[in-house]
Amino acid sequence: MLPDDEITSTEQLLTLIRNNDVQNDVNAPPTTKNPIHTIDSEGDHITVGVDIRENDIMLVKIGTASRTNWKLLDCVHQQLPTDDNDGITPNTISQYVRNFIGDTKQYRLWAFVSSEKADVKHILIPKVQEKELTNTIYWTAKKAMEFNEKTSFVDFEILGDITQKGIGRTSVMVYTVPKQQIASTLDLFTNAGYPLSGISIPEFSIQNLLRGDLLSGSGDTIASLSINQTYSKISVYRRGNLTFTRRIKVCLNSMSEALVDSINVMQTEQALSVDYARNLLLKNISQSSEGDDKNDIDQDKIFKGIRPAVERLVRQIERTFQHFNSLYQDEVITQLYIEGQASRFGSLTQYISRELKINVLPLDVVGPGVPQFVDYKVTNPNVAGELITLAIGLTISDYQKSAPNLLFDYQDKERINLNSRINKGIRIGLTIAAILCFCLLMFQIFDSSQNKSEIKALKEQLAAYGPRVDQNLILQEAARMKNLYQSQKKIAAKYLGLATVTELIERNPDYIQLNRIRLDMGPLPDQKRRSKIDKRAIIEGTVFKAKSGQRGRDIFETSLGNYMLSLEKSPIFVKPSIREKSFEHIDRYGEVLLFELHLGIQSQSDIESEE
Repeated sequence: MLPDDEITSTEQLLTLIRNNDVQNDVNAPPTTKNPIHTIDSEGDHITVGVDIRENDIMLVKIGTASRTNWKLLDCVHQQLPTDDNDGITPNTISQYVRNFIGDTKQYRLWAFVSSEKADVKHILIPKVQEKELTNTIYWTAKKAMEFNEKTSFVDFEILGDITQKGIGRTSVMVYTVPKQQIASTLDLFTNAGYPLSGISIPEFSIQNLLRGDLLSGSGDTIASLSINQTYSKISVYRRGNLTFTRRIKVCLNSMSEALVDSINVMQTEQALSVDYARNLLLKNISQSSEGDDKNDIDQDKIFKGIRPAVERLVRQIERTFQHFNSLYQDEVITQLYIEGQASRFGSLTQYISRELKINVLPLDVVGPGVPQFVDYKVTNPNVAGELITLAIGLTISDYQKSAPNLLFDYQDKERINLNSRINKGIRIGLTIAAILCFCLLMFQIFDSSQNKSEIKALKEQLAAYGPRVDQNLILQEAARMKNLYQSQKKIAAKYLGLATVTELIERNPDYIQLNRIRLDMGPLPDQKRRSKIDKRAIIEGTVFKAKSGQRGRDIFETSLGNYMLSLEKSPIFVKPSIREKSFEHIDRYGEVLLFELHLGIQSQSDIESEE
């Protein structure tokens, strides 16, 4: 697993900026709350690239309406103030950027950090599952580059799968940059009031140009040479990808020292300083003159003075090429691009080309007439393309998804990718749910159509079946049913006595003997009823001792009670009550219980009258 307790580079930069309460310049604009400027990269906006060198600042503006449709809008090259001992300040940055972009609100700002201490390597790892890829890359790079993740920004780019000696491997470009350099640059622009959207290094700028087919040889192996004031950098690009980069000690200062030695030998009367020699060298490189009395040496003499340093530079370049050929035996470096003003020094470029037997070209994408620069070239024919090319390559980082951004390391990108996968999963889930809901809606519509068809058929059947029914027929049928009911009611009343006797016989248990049954069926029809229930049965009977283990007279009481409950459950009898009971002895049966039981009798008319 990757170390989880490490703070990401972006978080460290944000913490550094929040904790830095001391402004570099009291007149600097107020700091914005968010040190990283983010807008919709797909929308209509401009992208500005800022390339700050020792004494110069280059700004490039690119306009776009889409990620693939962009063109150069404006560029500027200006000299930085030389009387500021503290170096470039946020106030200076604010002034240059504000004057360049004007009142534009929708913009994305990119800047360089020095690549002096940057390290780039290509590593090969075995093919592994996606979830193990980051881990494998991290530990392989850790072993090959020996970086300290606490002080170094670490990121990588997967270039693709290759086959080496019949074994499949994955090629990865890993790069590291000191976090302090990134923090300083981010802090500088944030305090200037113009937070950055991205940070890169010059080598990645050339990689962007190659991948965008803005430089010739994008499909071949080419090299670039950057000659700076305190160091030089040789980089090799293979099929548009930065393969490795190497720092060389020979630089402008080395050449200036060699020039001083040469001029002091020729002019022994007055010794010249290194600063004067460097300015003289830069003036002659740019083919300009300020009328200085001591500036009377032509380019050939200047080159002769710096030749010892140039020879050392060529040897370092040659060794770099030899090292590359030892790693990639089938690859040949076809051409060498020289960055910046040094590409104007014809004697230098010719000497390098002759010694290395390689085609040397200035790094200039504006000159050849690339479609994105045609309109600007027409209105600005004297634009110095070799000075702004790196800034152009920096700016188009905003339009290449694979372009490195030193504000986000591999851990930040993993979190972004995770969020992207989660959002994609949510979108897919919602899409599937929408499809299912649509299918369910279609099914409901189809089912509703089927139901409507069935209802229509049933309505047609119902309309075809039309019995002739009117009010008179209904009244006649009601009268007939009433007469039938009254007839059945009279029959029930006629046979109520027989039904009563039958019910008594059916509910009579073995241990009870009915001695006498008297029925009182109430008054005659023309007489007034005495009560709601005026019919009754008077039963005289004998309770014999049941065959059970119970002894004493309680068994008679229990038997008689069960009998009364049985009669009460009958739909005919109501309110059973004992009027008389006595114990007697019969020789044949022994002791028995004689009782007189009164029962109310209810007919159908009695039930209706209660309702």
